[in-house]
Formats: sequence, C-alpha cells, structure tokens
Amino acid sequence: MGTEGRTPQPPHALRDEARHWLVRLTAGDMSVQEQARFQRWLDASPSHKEAFAYEQATWRQVESLKHLMGPTTWAVPDPDDVSLAGEPGRRMRARRRVVFAGLALAASLLAALFAGDAWLALISDYRTASGEQIRVSLPDGSTAYLNTATAIGVDYTPRERRIELLSGEAYFVVARNAEAPFSVRSQGRLTRAVGTAFAVHDANGKVSVTVTEGKIEVVPAGAAAKGPGGRPQTPAVQVSADHQVIYARGGAIAPVRAVDAKAALAWRTGKIIMDELPFDDAIAELDRYFPGRIVVISTAALDIPVSGVFSARSLDSAIGTLAAMQGLRVRSVTPYLVILY
Repeated sequence: MGTEGRTPQPPHALRDEARHWLVRLTAGDMSVQEQARFQRWLDASPSHKEAFAYEQATWRQVESLKHLMGPTTWAVPDPDDVSLAGEPGRRMRARRRVVFAGLALAASLLAALFAGDAWLALISDYRTASGEQIRVSLPDGSTAYLNTATAIGVDYTPRERRIELLSGEAYFVVARNAEAPFSVRSQGRLTRAVGTAFAVHDANGKVSVTVTEGKIEVVPAGAAAKGPGGRPQTPAVQVSADHQVIYARGGAIAPVRAVDAKAALAWRTGKIIMDELPFDDAIAELDRYFPGRIVVISTAALDIPVSGVFSARSLDSAIGTLAAMQGLRVRSVTPYLVILY
C-alpha cells in the first residue's frame, strides 16, 4: 500500500529510537546536552542515519493530508539544522513549530504511534510490534505466544509465577507446578491456572479470557480485594475448555459463555475472523495488525456488518474489502497511515 520506491523498513527497535529523536526535535525544547546525545546517536552508525531518514521521509509524506483535511503544516526536523552551540534551541524552536489544523486526527495519530511505545519498552520483558507475533519460552517451561502489539512483564518467585499483560493478547501453555501457581494479571484481576492453556486479550478496557485446555479461575487481584482470612471478597469465576469470560476494570465479571476457542484464537494461524462485526470494530481489529493507523473520514452511515475470514499477512486486501463494503475509497498516505474516505 503505497510503499513502492521506499527503502526497506529499519528494524523495529531502531525505528523506535529514531521516532523518539524525531519527536524530541519537533518539540523544540531540547537542551544542549540532549542535542549532543542525539548527535552522538546519529553518528554512531550508518543504520541510525538511515532509520532517522526513513522516519523523516514518512512524516514528510503526511503533508498529503492537506488535500483531505484542509491546510495542515507538519514541520519535519532536519538533524543538520540542530544548533549544538551558540543560542541553543532558539533557531530550532523557530523552525520546528508544528501547527495542527486537523488537531484531532493529528493528536490521535501521534499518540498511537509514539506515546505507548517508549513506556512499554521500559516496563515490559517481551513485546511485539504491530503485525508481529512471537513465541516466548518462560523460565518454568511454560510458553507464551504473543499476538500483535502485545507486551508482557514476567515476575517469577519460588512460590508464584506471575505474568502482567500490559497490552494486547497472549496465549499461554502452562507447565504444571502446584507449588507455584501461574497467573496472568490484567485490568485489576488475576487469571490463575495450573497445567492448562488459555488466552488473555486486553482491548478497550475489557479483558476476555478464553480457555482451550483444562480450567482456570478469575479472581480480584491485590490484597485490597481480599476479605477476612485472605479470601477474595468476590468469589472466583471458573472457566473450562471452550468457554470464555469477559470483564472490565472495576466491573462485574460477565457470565461464562461457550465459544469456538479455535475461531477465537484464529490469530495463531494468521487469520482474522469477523462475524457480524460493526464496521468500526472491524476497522479497529485490522488496526491492531497495521503498523500505524487506519483512519476513517466519512459523514455517511457506515452500518453494514462485517463477516469474513481475512489474512493478517494481507492487510491491503482486507482493508480494501472492508472499504468497498461501505462504499469508501482507500488512500495510503504513508506506510504508517491509511485513510478511508
């Protein structure tokens, strides 16, 4: 989608660093010391310069948004213009103002691309980029399969095996160890298991737990959720194979329901299954796998439910199909931004 003629994308970790420096330069308030650190990073390797040039090119292409949204100026900093001596920051601030006429779209785009990445990189032990899936061998012999845009923290002690699902979706195949319970924490609750397999998906403030083997129980997390004798104030909810439970932070756990666990975890085979999904939800699902944002700009009613099986490896086709169903056109602005209008 619009990537013809572009150089290959740098590695994900290097793109993260380049984006960080691009944002810092754009802000226009870097100190002399920070400017010097940026220059050292830039000069450390040709790959750093290539990654930064790639991000510059990406954001310069975003100027084409002006033809869809009206006048919008995106100032993209040039590292050659960084003042490392004399009057630090003055010329940089003057040349690197970013004026957002389409403020809502610009803010959501920047937030999606930049805001969470740096924080998750600091607090997670394992994470995936958009469209990436990995297999993680945990210290006890258990296995975690991380879906797109997922981050987890791992905290093991002799008496407890604790996983923190920080974002996204993960499937766990748990090694049996009755002396050290295995649990996954997400949105204020724990999913506990011994020798079983299940998936936990955190999206839009709601968590779904889907069991494929054995049984699990969902309980409140933390000492504050416990009553006299250390027992949970809220009874544990047990979920068996081919069943699912959904809860939100601070809310009650929905009734356990039977599901097709194989279909619910179709992402493990590279498939995205949609069954009468509202269009907005369908776009949000594809957006999880897209390395940027899919933005819909339309005043028409987009109310045709979406059903079908799509490939996570062929997002161009999936986006085009969903757009055609609603009578929309597709415009690829950059590798990180697709507009439906």
